[in-house]
Amino acid sequence: MIKFPYRFHRALFTIQVTGFASAMVSGLTTWRNIGLTPDFLMHWIPAWLTSWPIAFPSMYAVTPLAQRIATKLCSAPPHAPKGN
Repeated sequence: MIKFPYRFHRALFTIQVTGFASAMVSGLTTWRNIGLTPDFLMHWIPAWLTSWPIAFPSMYAVTPLAQRIATKLCSAPPHAPKGN
């Protein structure tokens, strides 16, 4: 298995999350618009491939801000238990 350097972690994580999320949202939207027809995939795949390139840079750009906001809204994490 290929292991990437840790500096790519944020980009790889964002690629995966936006890929799954855009697939689900575009799939649901396509289903709501045309139903589960025999040509569903012919409509869904282009919609997904159009939305993913928009989702990735958007999410990559706003993730640090969203993490800072979430950190401010949450209490501090509990301390890890001490080992023996």
